[in-house]
Amino acid sequence: MRKKADQGAGAAVKLPAVPSIRCIDEIHGLISGAIAGNPDAVIELDAAADPDLCVIQLLEAARLDAERQGRSLRLAQPANENTRRTLDRAGLSAGGGGAFNRFWYHQENNQ
Repeated sequence: MRKKADQGAGAAVKLPAVPSIRCIDEIHGLISGAIAGNPDAVIELDAAADPDLCVIQLLEAARLDAERQGRSLRLAQPANENTRRTLDRAGLSAGGGGAFNRFWYHQENNQ
């Protein structure tokens, strides 16, 4: 896991290939630092990543916190199939909405 250099869009934070509760403190620190230090932070998940529910909850809480601070937090790519399944199992997809769908799916409507 590492914080990447600014590529014109804000701070990019790359999460580990296996984002899970085992590294949640480190993920939290990286995301918190990226939000605090930049108006636009980008989270990069490995294309095959299968984040557990703790990571999903942390990302969702961070998204809401960034929004409250008037900052932007976004995923570099739309959620992959593994992440979508976890969102569905957790019941988070059903209550989506505009900002939720933009963050997780890069779209206005959850399909």
